Amino acid sequence: MTLFPPGQGFGGGGSTGSGSLQPFSKDVTVLTPTTTVTVVAWRAPFACTVLKVWGYQDTGTGSVVTALHGAQDLLVTDITLNPAGAWQDGGTVQHAKFAAGDVLYAKIVSVSAASPGMLAIQVDLTEP
Repeated sequence: MTLFPPGQGFGGGGSTGSGSLQPFSKDVTVLTPTTTVTVVAWRAPFACTVLKVWGYQDTGTGSVVTALHGAQDLLVTDITLNPAGAWQDGGTVQHAKFAAGDVLYAKIVSVSAASPGMLAIQVDLTEP
């Protein structure tokens, strides 16, 4: 399993903390995932709000992913990835308000038997 550093997977843009309301994204991409894993995606250096959580599986279907705000799940329901090669909207977001210092985690809940070559989790945010 290979893990891209946060922001170096699928377009992990950033923000300068300037107070602008420009949306930005943080992401984690895991190559050849074989098991569940939870990794730190980002430490918020400023207050911000989660807008959306997305998941992606390159081949096969059925892997399950989510994102966490600290120990709290950001999604009401985890994302089951189907179809392959398409970004899946995670639906309703909860616990969306981040304070400076809060931690965003990306979590692979399960990996499908189809042995995907890559799983990605992207979180879209805005200030504040």
